[in-house]
Amino acid sequence: PTVHSIITKMIINEELMASLDQPTQTVVMHRTEPTTQQNLALQLAEKLGSLVENNERVFDQKQGTYGGYFRDQKDGYRKNEGGYLRRGGYRQQERQSNY
Repeated sequence: PTVHSIITKMIINEELMASLDQPTQTVVMHRTEPTTQQNLALQLAEKLGSLVENNERVFDQKQGTYGGYFRDQKDGYRKNEGGYLRRGGYRQQERQSNY
């Protein structure tokens, strides 16, 4: 299908508020006001966007507060404590169960 045929179908199905200008072969867009449902959907999208931004901000703040565990440690291990395995992490439990 060509662009012309797709646009024509959209105009016929009232998916696109426009008309085709034959002499110049252009699409003339018609201004339409959004429906009540479209306005409500836009408001919902804006509120959800704000919610996501707030959640990300809270998450970043918690990462700054609680995420500092590995910040000052080389390669993710506590200095002078033998690392994750010596502290009794999951891998050590796994090794003990294999014996």
